[in-house]
Amino acid sequence: EDAESEADGATGLTDALRRLAAFVASGQGQPGARRNAIAYLGGTAGRGGDLVFDVIASAFKNERAAGLRRTAGDALSDLGDERAAGLATAALADRSTLVRWRAARILGELGE
Repeated sequence: EDAESEADGATGLTDALRRLAAFVASGQGQPGARRNAIAYLGGTAGRGGDLVFDVIASAFKNERAAGLRRTAGDALSDLGDERAAGLATAALADRSTLVRWRAARILGELGE
């Protein structure tokens, strides 16, 4: 019963994950709460599907705060999705050293 209530279809995208993804995508809320939501979503590899990847990718590209962009980079790394390579390559030009460092790490982890 718990597994049934946890998973929704093949991707295992739960209502809670959808809500967290919507919260991150909204760009609203306290930075600490946003950071925690991004980090949690990164830990959902294999369950969040395209929605989670797209939300984290958008945060990596568009968050105003460098710390949140870096956290989104951590989350992309945790997902282990090869689509992150293009995002990481683009982020090598980010104005933040933290984000550029994270982007380089993502590329190394993906063997790029």
